[in-house]
Amino acid sequence: MQFWIVLLYILPHIAAAPGAHRCGVVETVNKVDGKEVDLKWGKRDLTYSIENFISSMSEATIRKAIQDSFAAYEKATKLTFREVYSGGDIQIKFVRRSHGCSSAFDGPGGTIAHATFPETGIVHFDADEDWTVMGENNLPKDTEDFYDIALHEIGHALGLKHEDDKNSIMAPNTKRPVDGFGYYEAPRLDAVVVMKLQGKYGAGQTTAGQRSIKSRHGTYLRAWGPFTDGSPARVDMAEHRKACEQWYIDEHKGTITLRSTCAGGKYLRGNPGGHVDLADWRLEGETWTPIQTAEGSWCFKSAYGHYLAARANGKVSTNSHCNGDAKFSLESYVI
Repeated sequence: MQFWIVLLYILPHIAAAPGAHRCGVVETVNKVDGKEVDLKWGKRDLTYSIENFISSMSEATIRKAIQDSFAAYEKATKLTFREVYSGGDIQIKFVRRSHGCSSAFDGPGGTIAHATFPETGIVHFDADEDWTVMGENNLPKDTEDFYDIALHEIGHALGLKHEDDKNSIMAPNTKRPVDGFGYYEAPRLDAVVVMKLQGKYGAGQTTAGQRSIKSRHGTYLRAWGPFTDGSPARVDMAEHRKACEQWYIDEHKGTITLRSTCAGGKYLRGNPGGHVDLADWRLEGETWTPIQTAEGSWCFKSAYGHYLAARANGKVSTNSHCNGDAKFSLESYVI
């Protein structure tokens, strides 16, 4: 006879930076006949509902942050998510203090959110916190980045536990979403998290998603800036593979856009004369046609007929044909 034994324990918290706050999830181990069972949903098509809102953020802001969070998980896996008015598989709510859960909130600071593992589907945010959605021009102190925390808590609702890596989206303590220079760095799913997610739900069947774009010279396409001297964000090739060497690739009926994870989320743009730069909006010049070659590499053709090219000196330009420096490989979800 099989039966569930649910053991509850709290892992020691990683030492938090001053001012860091905590996720209140109590780690769980599910066992059947003494063997640990994976925490995951038994279906791939899930619904979610936002049960209430708070006055400090608009409904549109809250809804977009939640939509973007689910979109990140949808791109990484075979899961799909659809918002419903109420009673979704995953129910998102703002609550205060004691609210019927085994763990109460404690007012501003301390524990700021918690969630349950599959297949319960509860995500709670402490309504007493000062919430905002941060961005390139919005980095207030003493506030919580709602998108960052939503991405984390939804991870729990999908079966992810805390990670010891303090830079992981699933670290138990919060950190401001900025890079070493103090610029906004959009929260993202890191390599270990994606690997565990795909182990539960499978990998997406598309080249779309978060990717690093590697040249034949072993360098990676990068967008970074703007810079403290006032110069704008730029695109070039880097010898390393970190946060700014990743791109969000979105498909649009046979074409794609390449949106940077740094540089304020700007789009890679091809221009009529063959020059390549960055743009704030997705218009004709920001679309590319991906072409896979016989050996499996990729070329990216601009709307004006030029092919993205990476030179040995680190500069980005274009070719007239899909050959040589215009060939790239795509690598998935690296730190």
